[in-house]
Amino acid sequence: MIKFERITKRWMLKSFVFIMVALVFVETALIFINKNSSYAQVQQIVKAKATVIQNIVDTYAADSDINFVEQTRALVEGFDDNARMELIAINRDKQALVSSSGFAPTNVNTPDLRKALKSSDRMGDFLGKLDSGEKIYSVSIAMSNQTGDIIALKLMVSLSRVDRQIFMTSLFYIAIGLIVGIIILLTNLSFLHSIVKPIVETIRTARKIASGDFEVRIENNYKDEVSDLCDIINYMADELNQSETLKNEFISSVSHELRTPLTSIRGWGETLLDEQNSDSKIREKGLKIIIDETERLSSIVEELLDFSKIQSGHFSIKKEKMDILAELEEAILIFSERAKRENKKIEYNEPQMLSYIYGDKNRIRQVFVNILDNAMKYSESGSTITVNAREEYSVIYISIKDEGCGISSEDLPKIKKKFYKANLTKRGSGIGLAVVDEIITMLDGNVEIKSRAGEGTEVTISLPAIVKE
Repeated sequence: MIKFERITKRWMLKSFVFIMVALVFVETALIFINKNSSYAQVQQIVKAKATVIQNIVDTYAADSDINFVEQTRALVEGFDDNARMELIAINRDKQALVSSSGFAPTNVNTPDLRKALKSSDRMGDFLGKLDSGEKIYSVSIAMSNQTGDIIALKLMVSLSRVDRQIFMTSLFYIAIGLIVGIIILLTNLSFLHSIVKPIVETIRTARKIASGDFEVRIENNYKDEVSDLCDIINYMADELNQSETLKNEFISSVSHELRTPLTSIRGWGETLLDEQNSDSKIREKGLKIIIDETERLSSIVEELLDFSKIQSGHFSIKKEKMDILAELEEAILIFSERAKRENKKIEYNEPQMLSYIYGDKNRIRQVFVNILDNAMKYSESGSTITVNAREEYSVIYISIKDEGCGISSEDLPKIKKKFYKANLTKRGSGIGLAVVDEIITMLDGNVEIKSRAGEGTEVTISLPAIVKE
């Protein structure tokens, strides 16, 4: 079962709570706006009606031929909007004289009446509750001539229906808010699940990889940043799996490389200890083989030590002004005798002169020895190894080309990687070119390898020359 309580809790605290607070704020604002808007609409309608009634009664008061009281009573009794609001005539005692509903309210002496009697525009309004608890909105209109029995008219509307409408609208807003909140919750949980699931799978896969299972992979069905993460983990597993394979092959190869000379040294040592083998030629041959195999062991150990330094970051180079041709010629001289023994030829196209470089003599010689050793190792009897040196645009190029078995296009990009051997049938540790590449890189140079299977290999080293002022 996938667990993602920590991420969910963090999202709930930082995201969902904020969204819900914002949603509640919006809901409250909408309810408040709806309430004020509904009340404002009622007030606008009642005031407009009151203005019309005020104009009518002012017309009655201005016409001396009209009985003001009778006309006003007739106006109240025949009020045409009685279904929505009530019109009341108020006498001098501030009591209801007549009402359009036929029922006299218990209390008509509300604040709007007192405002109207004192106001210059003879109109006042009131929003509140009566003694009975009913919520109303009323507008009082004071008469211009208060000598008669009627001193004011009052328009009054009950707000209970409006409040019910506001309540229903508020419930609707709340329901919409809850639905929106649930939708946000579900969609975000689904989104979280789509992120957390591959992360959990990545964690599980990474743990298996850390425990040594390099065959495990993450199933990737996404097309986003999570997909990139899964691809990187899978790529890492591929690289680790390949490195593990190369490491095992390297251990097997080095073990074989060490076992062969040790066996030879032990065998000839036992032979030389045998008193019956006192022949000087046999003794000389045995000692020579022991010396050669010892040098071979020393070379393997030196490669391993250099590679260990490279891996730990302690590999160092002492740069000084040096003649690269001298070291190249020295390396060629070292392999000349071996070439004769193996019926191979080293053809060196010596240039007249090359500029000096900043480098380490021992390391540069090591580079040439490693490359020439590979060329000799992978070349057949009767083949030629060609060495060229040139300088172009203050860059020195040293190329060593053989006529050996070559390298396939699949193996060529990996040939400089640690432990990698394109041909497992040949002796060697598989770290010689890795050491070469590290040395040349530290000298600000480059190693380029061109090869085709069955056509030989050419290794070109380029190093910056010292520019003369």
